[in-house]
Amino acid sequence: MNKKALLPGQVLAFIIAGIIFVLVLGFGYKAISDMLKGASDIGVAELKTDLESAVESTKRSFGSVRKIELRSPKEIDELCFFDYDKCGSLSTPVSFDGKPLDWAVRACQAKSANVFSIPRLLDLSLVDVKVDDGFVCVPNVGGIVTIKLVGRGDHVLVDEWSFE
Repeated sequence: MNKKALLPGQVLAFIIAGIIFVLVLGFGYKAISDMLKGASDIGVAELKTDLESAVESTKRSFGSVRKIELRSPKEIDELCFFDYDKCGSLSTPVSFDGKPLDWAVRACQAKSANVFSIPRLLDLSLVDVKVDDGFVCVPNVGGIVTIKLVGRGDHVLVDEWSFE
């Protein structure tokens, strides 16, 4: 009789090797996804810091117009700015690209935040920000949000940078 079967020890070795392979694969996936999430969190923190410093430095320079290019995580589609003085009187339903921004209007009216990202990864309160139309949303193009800041001495006017 010529049988070609595995010994019980060999079967056990294959099972253990399979379990170890699955565990290594699972832990590796978790580590990589945690690292990517951490990189996104760092990007949001850098965006917040860069925006705050740009507003602070521009507001003192009356009449100056600055083009600000903010690096933004790819997860952010738009960055929306609201004017605290005008968000209570926004007459039309606020939306951007068909996405309703009722939550942003309520946060602005409560004076808890007036700068938001879509999707909502960033809520920021910048009291020195004014917007002519009450709010403006600026798209993230290739990881860059390009805004126009106009210094007014005690505040800045924010708008989307245009080539006009």
